[in-house]
Amino acid sequence: MSPQNLSLTEYSFLGQISYPFTPLFTGTFSGMYSPNDNSLYLGPSISYSLKENLELSVYSQYFTSQTPVEEGGKGAFLYWRIKWSF
Repeated sequence: MSPQNLSLTEYSFLGQISYPFTPLFTGTFSGMYSPNDNSLYLGPSISYSLKENLELSVYSQYFTSQTPVEEGGKGAFLYWRIKWSF
């Protein structure tokens, strides 16, 4: 790992797509795959504008790889954020 390459593998493929379902509600899905160690990241999220300067977001992250579970080879997270812009 170096400042030029922050990935632990030689190659990684990343994709992201976002879609505004309504002017107030947006969904996003991102994913990354590294063929060297067969690792995968999936990250869906949704955002909802509560007011003109207040937004609620819910994020989910899923990680898996060939690394054993005991060494952090899998993980799933769910968290939310309230963003206030001023």
